Amino acid sequence: MSRTVKRFDVLLRKGKLPKPEEVPHLSTEIKFGENELQGINANFRKQFANHNNVARVIKYLFGYEIRYRRDGYDVTVFDKELKRAKEKFRESLLA
Repeated sequence: MSRTVKRFDVLLRKGKLPKPEEVPHLSTEIKFGENELQGINANFRKQFANHNNVARVIKYLFGYEIRYRRDGYDVTVFDKELKRAKEKFRESLLA
């Protein structure tokens, strides 16, 4: 057993970490409207539209991760609030 796993196990036994089954972890999809995609590269918008403007959203205990990995694109953002995560997603596509 690695030192990291041992340390995690000690913290878990001391009650300092939530048990894995207690951590809410949801995965779903989020759809972006055309107005949210204004100013983004036309090629990406076409590609994104082919997938119904949908990205994967994963809800963790401490925030939201929005992920889009298709056809050579790999965009991942994280924030505590879903609205801010969507803004970061859009900003990352503008860069």
